[in-house]
Amino acid sequence: MYSGIEGFGIIKIIVNNMRKILLFLFFGLIISSFTGKSENYIVIQQDLKLAASIKNGKEIYTDMCMSCYFPNGKGKPKIYPPLA
Repeated sequence: MYSGIEGFGIIKIIVNNMRKILLFLFFGLIISSFTGKSENYIVIQQDLKLAASIKNGKEIYTDMCMSCYFPNGKGKPKIYPPLA
């Protein structure tokens, strides 16, 4: 068993080595979390429905609203108020 000053030296060595090991593990986990991510995305049905709805809305606006509100949607002052 170590005693006195020699004992504290060994404890410092052990603590320093543990710090190095923990830092190594910590940074290893951080680095590994940024690598190997898959960039494959799946188009879900909701996106397709939204795109179709936007297309239908543009057609309806062109047919029914554009004559009064014009392409920018601002309308005519005091007659047709702006849409947005």
